[in-house]
Amino acid sequence: MRQLALTFLTALALLACGLAQAQPNPVSCSATATSVSGTYTPTAALNQTGNISVTCLRNSGNKNQTLYIGINNGVNGTRNLKRQTGSDLLPYTISKSAGFWTEGAGGLLVAIDFQVSDLLTLNIPYYFQVAMNYNKPPGTYDDNPMTVTVRLDSATGTLLTTTSFVPQATINPSCSLSSPPGTLTLNYTSFSPLPVNNSITFDATCTLTTPYTLTLDATSGTLSGINYTLALSSAASSGTGLAQTYSITGTAAAGQSGTCAGAMCSTSEQRTLTITY
Repeated sequence: MRQLALTFLTALALLACGLAQAQPNPVSCSATATSVSGTYTPTAALNQTGNISVTCLRNSGNKNQTLYIGINNGVNGTRNLKRQTGSDLLPYTISKSAGFWTEGAGGLLVAIDFQVSDLLTLNIPYYFQVAMNYNKPPGTYDDNPMTVTVRLDSATGTLLTTTSFVPQATINPSCSLSSPPGTLTLNYTSFSPLPVNNSITFDATCTLTTPYTLTLDATSGTLSGINYTLALSSAASSGTGLAQTYSITGTAAAGQSGTCAGAMCSTSEQRTLTITY
């Protein structure tokens, strides 16, 4: 019995010693982050602001502590949004008050003061941007997820907590007549022995891979008794993200007398060009 009692007491002593050696972190924290999203067009930068909220409890030690907050580079390489239905990448940046926010030395050091309370909440903004002039096909692009790390003192300090957020950008299909057609003039002389032709050009700009069609409200008409026809150089295409040039050709057949009562007359009518996508 004495030997058993001694063994039991020794085990308790070792357990008590082990418990005494465990020291809690001076600070324990939890964190949340808001995601950011917006619609992107190549002619303007997309800018959005998100927020990282960190709540910390001082467990022991100094009332003045320093937190390191870092955001990693995402899952698509270094800061790239990936199209959900493809492999296209859309570069972006995450920044703090000055400079780009990257994991490691580029993280943010935040001083916290527990003098008033042992429980504090910090709200830290971050700034998301997709620069202008990226020519990408329509779709929803994201980097899912981005990881936020909160550490004690430095980028290599004790890990206190992590959270995540998703940056997202949507590119909608779009088309425009970036350079509309002007006036198509047919200078016709009565009983002209040859057909009279003339052309004007216009530019259509559509998002990359977006299919579209071009139509005229009418392909023929009559002005001052002269019949004419109109023809587009192409009726359908797919967008390149850049201006694509087309032409409209007007033709008045030979041998028409017309109805001009004087030596010269001028008439006109409006035609409508429609782009559908």
